[in-house]
Amino acid sequence: CNMNEALQSAVSEDSSDVDVDNWGNGDSDEDCWRAFLEDADNIATLDGIAPSRPPPEQPPEKAVEPAGVRGRMLLDQGKAGMQKVNAEYVNNIIFEMSKNSQYFKNEQRKSERVEKQVALMLQLHEKLKTEDQTAVVRRIDRELIEPLEKQRDLSRTFFHIDMDAFYASVEIRDNPSLKGKPVAVGGMSMLSTSNYEARQYGVRSAMPGFIAKKLCPELVIVPSNFEKYGEVSRQTREIFADYDPSFQAYSLDEASLDVTDALLRLGVTADALASELQARIVERTQCTCSVGIAVNRRLA
Repeated sequence: CNMNEALQSAVSEDSSDVDVDNWGNGDSDEDCWRAFLEDADNIATLDGIAPSRPPPEQPPEKAVEPAGVRGRMLLDQGKAGMQKVNAEYVNNIIFEMSKNSQYFKNEQRKSERVEKQVALMLQLHEKLKTEDQTAVVRRIDRELIEPLEKQRDLSRTFFHIDMDAFYASVEIRDNPSLKGKPVAVGGMSMLSTSNYEARQYGVRSAMPGFIAKKLCPELVIVPSNFEKYGEVSRQTREIFADYDPSFQAYSLDEASLDVTDALLRLGVTADALASELQARIVERTQCTCSVGIAVNRRLA
């Protein structure tokens, strides 16, 4: 959320001495946080909490070492197919092949800004640790949690559908000789996606092709064909509409469906309906998909 709006919402009408308007008007995020810290004592007086700023020379109990630019470029092993990758090896390759690029320099600038913000936030954290937060917790429960609990609707069922390695799967479908090989779609400057064989080497989307080839010399890079992907996406959406005519498409390969009415109409469980939908997509497109199931779109 917008930091200035969030901070404004934290200040009650009684705190007229807090200079909220200046929090977001600095030349940078760092200026904004500094202004916030300067007013922290005033904010702490809300709900009867006495301000208690530690001495300036008192260091934090446990310093958090910033990840730095290397941390910004780490391999995301949370993506499907990446769990068994030698992350240390892949990260070293990415770092060494990127460190003289304009991208790397830009990441360095971002990292420096973030580290400054983290340091300022840690100062605020140290201050807050010395205060009694009981009144604040009660206020959060009263003003935020309780109204949200009353509004929660757990009666509906949503599917979040994500086509598996979509572009690569379409290319392999149309060129069976690629089956079983590490395949990526895109070019030497940037990849759009990779199949699961390629991900075992650490090759992923949004990675330059020349780095991917360093990680996996056998990688086959296929040029993008968005007209073809769009046609397959249209076929999947025709299936989605059978279960939710008002489904939300987030991209060519991703969509959210409210299947509550379909479950009632068909008299099946959510798992059974997901399996049916997956089978129909395979039959129509020869591509597979994953389905998340939950009581709202975000959880799904």
